[in-house]
Amino acid sequence: MEKYGWTITQAKEQPYFELLDLLNDDNEEEQPQQEEEKVYTGTDLRMLFGS
Repeated sequence: MEKYGWTITQAKEQPYFELLDLLNDDNEEEQPQQEEEKVYTGTDLRMLFGS
């Protein structure tokens, strides 16, 4: 919660669903980065290194 500028006491006072919304918003921003990564296997490696 330090990321949002809250102390632990302030975080405990917040309604549960609002906290979940804040935490889920971060996850939505991180997901596109994970989707952009591509794993090269098999035929892709053959095409890259030519065998």
